[in-house]
Amino acid sequence: MQFERLLELNSIDDMSIQVKKIGNDNIPLMVVDNFLKYPEMVREFALSLNYNKPVGSDLWPGIQAVASLNRKNIEEFIVRYYLEPILELDCSNYHFPAVRPGTKADQWSSWFLLTRFGAVTMPFDEAPWAKNPHVDYFGFIASVLYLSLPEQSRGGTVFIRHRETGIETIPPAALGLPDRLRCILKETRSHEIIYGKIFDEWWAEHGKSWDHEEPLKKDEGQVLTEKGFDIVCQRIMTGNTPTSGYLTQSNPVWEITDQVDVAFNRLVLYPTWHLHSISWDPTWYGKTLAERRLTMMNWLNFPVEGAEP
Repeated sequence: MQFERLLELNSIDDMSIQVKKIGNDNIPLMVVDNFLKYPEMVREFALSLNYNKPVGSDLWPGIQAVASLNRKNIEEFIVRYYLEPILELDCSNYHFPAVRPGTKADQWSSWFLLTRFGAVTMPFDEAPWAKNPHVDYFGFIASVLYLSLPEQSRGGTVFIRHRETGIETIPPAALGLPDRLRCILKETRSHEIIYGKIFDEWWAEHGKSWDHEEPLKKDEGQVLTEKGFDIVCQRIMTGNTPTSGYLTQSNPVWEITDQVDVAFNRLVLYPTWHLHSISWDPTWYGKTLAERRLTMMNWLNFPVEGAEP
């Protein structure tokens, strides 16, 4: 097979597509079964790569390998079947660059250029961010394809609510977001909680003065400032790391609102700003790479207006 065809998709008629809105924020996620045309070959390719702890290794509970693959058809699928009809985002005048205008290339830029394959290997006491409910603050849309064989398919990806505050979504701090995307984020229950309860608590503790109010004032096209993002993350995550095992079921702090189960050649698409985590237990999988929870991951960066240069 030609290398550029490795990620060829099945026809739409051969896929099974499910869209559901989850939690109180009604964030839409898409689950696609029978996504790739040659999933066995993609799995074989993934197993042939060299795996290491990635940059920012505390963000991933295991090892990763990267590959420069032609994933244009995957990105086109995301735009045509998810962003435009489901998020109602007109993408005709937008592109998704690895480095957005006004920003510099950094360690995350490669995450938008390269396809990543990941195996979960870390015990619970490692990778603190990855085991905690979190958002992928560096990206826009996450694309996760499960490559574990049917007999190895346990657990999945869970979506989560912080019980005390009710927060399910932490808006990104990106500038210049499209109007439709800002509207989606502002209509969530989480946005109401953040700009009410969370910031009111913060001001009550620190004093509501110009110096403290200024960091929360948004720039054009922004839903939440970096300062505001940090305040929210600190409020719901500090001291709330699970104390025994990955989040495989709800607990007094975190409520699982939905779970997408692992299934071979199943794709899940979701906005990265929704709280999520892996559902994984080391007893569910073996010790070799071929026996691990194996996924193929791609991310889209936040959209930028104008034709792609």
